[in-house]
Amino acid sequence: MAYRLLSGAVNGIWLGAAVLAVAGLTVAGLTVVAVSARSAHPALPRLARLTGFALTAALVLDAASGAALYGWSVGLWEAARTWPPMLVGALASGAGFLWIGRAARSWLLATRRRPAEPA
Repeated sequence: MAYRLLSGAVNGIWLGAAVLAVAGLTVAGLTVVAVSARSAHPALPRLARLTGFALTAALVLDAASGAALYGWSVGLWEAARTWPPMLVGALASGAGFLWIGRAARSWLLATRRRPAEPA
């Protein structure tokens, strides 16, 4: 019962991350349009940073729940340690999390507050 609950939670977390990603793309698009029109709304950078923090939190939450689910699966079925789909899945998930983590870092660095330049 708890295993199925954790499995469902992983799906829900990824769905939330997908919704946040669409929101992030929308905010990024609005920011680019506003900057090119020289009418950037002051709330857009804050909204972009908030979206980046939410996406990073979703990544951390999903990495933790995914690792717990993987570990639980291996605990339930010892042969999973040597079953090729589980090994490939672990490698692909690890690479994916590193890639998404790098993207989240870039997002947060790009939206950080810069000191005002003297006039």
